Amino acid sequence: MPADAPGIPATPPRSALSGRDQQLVDDASTILRQASDQGIAVSQAALGRQLRAAGHTVGNDRLHWLMTTARTAIAGTPDS
Repeated sequence: MPADAPGIPATPPRSALSGRDQQLVDDASTILRQASDQGIAVSQAALGRQLRAAGHTVGNDRLHWLMTTARTAIAGTPDS
């Protein structure tokens, strides 16, 4: 289903994210990048658990958006 389909919001540009959302994306990106470096796949549920263990509040309904946005952030980040 296209991102601009009714009921499915397109991913906002990173500059349009609130401070809380930006922190969630940054922390999710770190978790996903570290797991990838170790050859580990992270499910949405596992990402949610790790973020909550780190003190974040994130609803299950936002995890798909967060996973997609974090992966996009990783893809747009040059390798160090």
